Amino acid sequence: MLRYGRAPPYRAPTWTRMAFFGCQACAHRWRSARGEAGVYQKCKHCFEPCYPTEFRLVAPNKDGNMNKETAIGHNMELCGKCAELGYSCQYALDDCDEDEDTTEAIQAGSVEWEEAFEHELTAATTAPAPAVKFKVRPEKRLSQKERRKLAKEQEAALRARLAAQLAAADDDSA
Repeated sequence: MLRYGRAPPYRAPTWTRMAFFGCQACAHRWRSARGEAGVYQKCKHCFEPCYPTEFRLVAPNKDGNMNKETAIGHNMELCGKCAELGYSCQYALDDCDEDEDTTEAIQAGSVEWEEAFEHELTAATTAPAPAVKFKVRPEKRLSQKERRKLAKEQEAALRARLAAQLAAADDDSA
C-alpha cells in the first residue's frame, strides 16, 4: 500500500512557465522565467532585442524545489519590461486589472480583438534597430573568449551611445 502524504512547503512541486528566447544576430539561446508575450529581452552578447519564440511549462527539479530561474534576479539593462517601466519589473504589481479592463472592453464590443492585442502582433516588427552593428562571422562559431570580448566592445559602444544621447537631451533641455 502506498502512502500519499503532503510534501513539506519547501519541497512543494512547482511548475514554472518558461519563455525561450533565441537571438537571430548571434544565435545565442536562453530561457527566462520572467518572459512575457510581446515583451523583449536583450541578448547579453549582442544587445539585440529578442522576443520569446515559445513558452513551455517546466517541471520542478528532482528535489521538488522550484526552478532556480524563478528566484534569481535579472539584469535590468537587458529586460524590456524594466526599460518600459523605468524600474525593476520584479517589484511591479500584478497587472491583472489591465487585463480585466481589456477583456471587459472586448466583451462589450467596443474594442476589436486585433486592436486590443495589436502591440503583441506588431511587437516583432517594431523592435528598435541598433545604430551600431558588429561583424559576426556566421560560418564560424566564436569561442567563449571571443564572445566575451565582442560583448564588452558592444557594451562599451552602447554605453557611449547612451551617454551621447543623455548629453544631447541635457543640451536640448538647457
